[in-house]
Amino acid sequence: MLKNNKPYEDLGGDYFDQLDAARIERRAVQCLEQLGYDVTLTPLEPPNKTANKPSDKTANKKEVASLQNV
Repeated sequence: MLKNNKPYEDLGGDYFDQLDAARIERRAVQCLEQLGYDVTLTPLEPPNKTANKPSDKTANKKEVASLQNV
């Protein structure tokens, strides 16, 4: 704020999660596998262009497609 002469801007609660999303994804998969699940990740479908919904920040994250207890 003092260095750049700009007002304070909150980065959001998920700021650090967005910095290293791949690490968080790997860790979540490892945790599920340790619990005995077979994890398959598939990308989310692109949002419908004709819909008038506000964009979701998590739209480009991956979705857990199937969890099967091993």
